[in-house]
Amino acid sequence: MGKSNILVGVDEHIITFNKALNAAIKGNGSILAFNGESGMGKSTLLRKFYDICEELQPVQNVLVENQAPVGSVKVGQLQPLLPFSKAIELVIKREETKAEKKFAINAGMTLLASLPFAGDVFYAIKELSRDWRQFKHDKKGEDNEQPVSLSMEFSQTIQQLATKGPLVLLFDDMHWCDAQSVELLGILADSIATSPILIVLTYRNSIIEGKGTPLYAFISHYSSHQDILRVEDLQHLNLLQSREMLFESFPQMPNNNFDRWIYDKTLGVPGVISEYIKYFEKYPDKLRSFNSANAADNEKFLPTSLNAAFSQILDEISEEEKNILAVCSSEGREFSAIIVSGLLNIDILSAIKKFRHLQQKTGIIRSLGAKNKYGIKTTIYEFTQAFYYNYFQNTLEFEEKTALHGSIAAQLKQRYNEADSEAIKAQIAPYLAAHSSESGDSETAQTMMLKAAEGAIEMGSADMASAVLGSLKDLDLLTDNEGGINTTGTLSELKDIMTEIKAEKQANAGSGDAITEVTDFSTLRHILVENFNTGNYSYARDKATIFYTEHYADLSSTEKLQFLAMMIRIYTELGEFYEAERQADNAFKLLACVLDPISESFIMNAYALLKYRTGSETEAFDILKEIAQNALSLPIEVKLVTLANIASILNETDPHAALQYYNTVHELSGILQYDSISNEVKP
Repeated sequence: MGKSNILVGVDEHIITFNKALNAAIKGNGSILAFNGESGMGKSTLLRKFYDICEELQPVQNVLVENQAPVGSVKVGQLQPLLPFSKAIELVIKREETKAEKKFAINAGMTLLASLPFAGDVFYAIKELSRDWRQFKHDKKGEDNEQPVSLSMEFSQTIQQLATKGPLVLLFDDMHWCDAQSVELLGILADSIATSPILIVLTYRNSIIEGKGTPLYAFISHYSSHQDILRVEDLQHLNLLQSREMLFESFPQMPNNNFDRWIYDKTLGVPGVISEYIKYFEKYPDKLRSFNSANAADNEKFLPTSLNAAFSQILDEISEEEKNILAVCSSEGREFSAIIVSGLLNIDILSAIKKFRHLQQKTGIIRSLGAKNKYGIKTTIYEFTQAFYYNYFQNTLEFEEKTALHGSIAAQLKQRYNEADSEAIKAQIAPYLAAHSSESGDSETAQTMMLKAAEGAIEMGSADMASAVLGSLKDLDLLTDNEGGINTTGTLSELKDIMTEIKAEKQANAGSGDAITEVTDFSTLRHILVENFNTGNYSYARDKATIFYTEHYADLSSTEKLQFLAMMIRIYTELGEFYEAERQADNAFKLLACVLDPISESFIMNAYALLKYRTGSETEAFDILKEIAQNALSLPIEVKLVTLANIASILNETDPHAALQYYNTVHELSGILQYDSISNEVKP
């Protein structure tokens, strides 16, 4: 809408950023922190920084918004390392490659890379972290076998990503982040002065001040170290700056009294001035009618407050559209097409059409594109201003809020119960806890809080237990029937979780090479791929055998096919061809009952390699040719693995004919940036 997002009064902050950016490009990174209350322009300033970076190559820049509370539950504090997880995932996506794809494709397991799995970013982090440790070992002879915490692995991953180009991480509303993310900030701060990394964060001092929060402690500790952390406050605009902001949108302003009138109404808060600008852009006749001589006349037809201005704009929105926006606000400032379509009881395409219309008509919401949330990929939207979100949330009556949160909780509970992966359940748990709490379902809220704590502690976030405990106390979920603290209930469970995990870690640390049981398929999949790629076939087989006995029956059809294909490959490499054939027979029986082209291609690639290893070259080649024909409509990674296998097999009998396949493999490898495939598959 016009020029209402014009930046005024931030020249010094932009100079600070540019200096820090230039230093980071030269290998001398730092952390910038900008403090400002709601409406002071924190998000707009970060977007300006992002745009500056976009014009510079080879700077890698990402912008991450922290998760705001849902109702009374600070969801962001229940999701360890979430802002950095998002940032790393965005950096990897910008490179149009994912670390886990490279490892999976080396084993011929393309399906693992072609399907989205929640939690895979942590696998990528472990692999990139290992790459960084190996790099340091090769360069300086440092030991890269020492065990490291997850926060340290994140730090090493960020360092590894920065070797590909200066890295700029922009974090908005960092006051909502978890304790482990602040711990990671501290780890990065210790070496950032000699790294090509710039971290910029915004926060609200009123939220972190006086509450002993980790972020407050971090800023207090490092603020005296100007070479590491620089803190600047976003200030209210003065009258001249307010006039400059108005003049950018209205070069023909009525008179200076109009400047003063706006300044008196807004107190120089940039976000509020922006809303008045939007109002007068929409109603230019009221601007022209401004009476410099009679303030009383102005008050009759001009909005006397931000709410009044927004209310007049809402007069042009239908009641149905207002209701839709109110329903959207029940999910949070960010809301999803999948959840809100369920609340509106319409199909998802119809919901998206309504959101697109509201976005174009009002500018109150905007699309953030497709993102992974609740374990699925769905289009995410957000209210463009916190004011808009709060406004529509406050239009809901108590009964409406309770019913809407209950409906959201029901949808999330269904997804939670149907989730095959513990990683997906851990992703859903904090949101389910929040909406259950808001709907009055204390039992589910308490259960999901514990689930969030368990998942977080397993990831190494011991501080998460106290965060969960604090949330439970804030929500009065730790009281018994007498109103006292239930120290034998939930608190005891939290202690039990930490004790069990500590004991398990100690047992694993002392078990050497013992084979421990894995119950989660996502974890097993990564273990099998990792050990396959490093030639630990016997270890991978033993891990898979234990899992098969206890958990195979609980897998979905797709997961079973993934498992069987991996087993075919593992047994083939071990020379246990009878077992490989038996696993192939099981896979063929399952494929007869399900329609899954990608899984079928995955299985058949493994089976073709088995046939080749057992001397049936012609049969193997015929299988691969059929797969290649069927793969025309499948993801490009499936085509790459199939063609690589064809080239390798054909090279044994007809090297000249194999050449065209090699050329195609190298071309596709270049597109996907899979250098390892191109290097391994050579004529």
